[in-house]
Amino acid sequence: MGRQGLRLPVGRRLDWQSKTQLVDGRLFVYDDREVPEEISRVAMRNAVEAVDALMRPHMNQTPSNG
Repeated sequence: MGRQGLRLPVGRRLDWQSKTQLVDGRLFVYDDREVPEEISRVAMRNAVEAVDALMRPHMNQTPSNG
């Protein structure tokens, strides 16, 4: 058996619990394990900063009556 036969798929080596979901004709593959708290906090902070950057230019505008 050659070296290729001994390799495990990446997901198995990383102990992923992969799940698939078909949404509007697109197949999504994701890891179903719990996200560590630290990573969750960083992702949440990044999402808040992204939304803030998007909304900030519009926050001080006066609404148009149009």
